[in-house]
Amino acid sequence: MTNKCLYSEQSSLLLVGEPQGEESLRREISKYLFQSRSVRCTPEQIIIGAGTQYLIILLCMLLGKDYPYVTENPGYNRVRTVFKDQGIDIHPISIDKDGICINDLKKSSARVVYVTPSHQFPYEMIMPISRRLELLKWYEEKNMKYFFLQLTSI
Repeated sequence: MTNKCLYSEQSSLLLVGEPQGEESLRREISKYLFQSRSVRCTPEQIIIGAGTQYLIILLCMLLGKDYPYVTENPGYNRVRTVFKDQGIDIHPISIDKDGICINDLKKSSARVVYVTPSHQFPYEMIMPISRRLELLKWYEEKNMKYFFLQLTSI
């Protein structure tokens, strides 16, 4: 009985999906982000992947490994492992009660920064808007692009 039920759907289960994730889902996420967080983005700017490590590997391939990446210290060790496995030089930057220390970050030669502003690992603290704005200002001063990885449900 189960085999018969699955058989009628099997062909669609075996199709290769879109590389960035299903377009209809990305479109709905784009709408939701605008309505709930005033984030303006197009479905083309959203990538849905099978976990943090997979998405980090994609970012490493996209951004290259010609310069150091900064991570929070302490921070998410699995991400550091992925960076190391990709041959990337990692520079840990200390955190304080508000998140990554911007003054230490300014002293680094990093072109890529991995931070977890919504749920800093392992302390689960939330980066205040003032620190987020400092971080965005630093990105703009360095003429850097930035990416948001949503690790938890939106």
